[in-house]
Amino acid sequence: MSALADLDPRFRPWAQELIRLGERLALRPRVTSTRRSIRAQTVLWELRQRVLRGEVPASVQPFPVAQPGTSSHELGLAIDVVVRPEGGQRVLGDVWRGWGGVWGGSSDPIHYGAGPDMLLRSPRRVTEGRPIARPPMVPVRRVTPRPPTQPCA
Repeated sequence: MSALADLDPRFRPWAQELIRLGERLALRPRVTSTRRSIRAQTVLWELRQRVLRGEVPASVQPFPVAQPGTSSHELGLAIDVVVRPEGGQRVLGDVWRGWGGVWGGSSDPIHYGAGPDMLLRSPRRVTEGRPIARPPMVPVRRVTPRPPTQPCA
């Protein structure tokens, strides 16, 4: 997880927890982007603009790119993570949103950004003692059958 070392220290534990979850679910998470300089953001932005103008194929830069100076990547508050199979993105995204994060959804499924409250708390308090790999379920009340009562004599 050394690729996460350049993230904002308040955000890094959340990113680490997301990667650990992806590993536990056998999704083979691969971090493709963390903190970016404004120069790197500009290069990506210009490439995406070329895609949108039809100058290069969409496969060159298939995901949205924030305008330079507006990206949470520039602040170290976002990561891009690719998983296999691709359906795993939704699983991680749903959990990420449940933790209070911002997920890119269907338009940018590899993007996981910091939510407003994430920087104020630790992920451990959110994830300890709960199954985080499944969506929240309605608790089921278990009923234990009682032995039949004997009629009073």
